[in-house]
Amino acid sequence: QNARAAACVRQNISAVCKSLGRDERDLAITQGDARSVPLAGGIPDLVFVDPPYDLVNEVAPVIFSRLAEAIPMDKDPLVIFETPGELELKPGKWEMVKRLGKGRRQPTVGIFRRAG
Repeated sequence: QNARAAACVRQNISAVCKSLGRDERDLAITQGDARSVPLAGGIPDLVFVDPPYDLVNEVAPVIFSRLAEAIPMDKDPLVIFETPGELELKPGKWEMVKRLGKGRRQPTVGIFRRAG
């Protein structure tokens, strides 16, 4: 939902596309509350989730469930989810394939794929 964070993502995508010689018009960013933002315009390849830490336990199940329902089984998006280091997410139908950072009170990023 944060406009500054979305602008940073747009800037990074632009730089990566320029480096790869790829047209960035093929990519789209949908900014909003992941619990309700429409998946209009196609199936995402990457989903970045960075909720306020006090809401992680509330929103994580909703977001992962919504993605599992909305994304066809033949698609395999990555979900990048930031949490506090002392929290470990174990969403049904999704598995953590990598975790970056584990210290207590340190930001931790979990990279998830659909289980199976």
